[in-house]
Amino acid sequence: MQTNTDEFKAETGEQFPTEVIFNGEDLVHHHARDHQQYGRDLIKKLFSVNELASSILLPNDKYKRPHLDIARMSVFKNAVRRKYKISAQKWDEFFQKCMHRTLTQCLCDIRKKLKAQQQLQQAADEQQATYGQQPQQATTN
Repeated sequence: MQTNTDEFKAETGEQFPTEVIFNGEDLVHHHARDHQQYGRDLIKKLFSVNELASSILLPNDKYKRPHLDIARMSVFKNAVRRKYKISAQKWDEFFQKCMHRTLTQCLCDIRKKLKAQQQLQQAADEQQATYGQQPQQATTN
């Protein structure tokens, strides 16, 4: 569900950083088709695949997984707010309505993809071990 960001725009005069730098890159200049794609792209720049696969988005005591690093999530917030001129007072509502679902799905997709890759690698390793042992078994007769 695509949500228009206009209702969350800052009033004239609200200050935003001119740039949001992470690893030498100004994240504000990253191009994406919409705020949701921008959020997914940004979170992949800020966190490793393993961090994304093993974490939840925000702190929540209901889950055993750790939440993503708060400092880098602050960078995420600053970049999104700056790029789309989201009001500081409306950020929480914007995040819940416009970003939370797509980012949570992004984490789930990364988790599934990583698990599939690990299973594929495990199957390949088992197959290699099986083929590697067959000639040895044949020569012991």
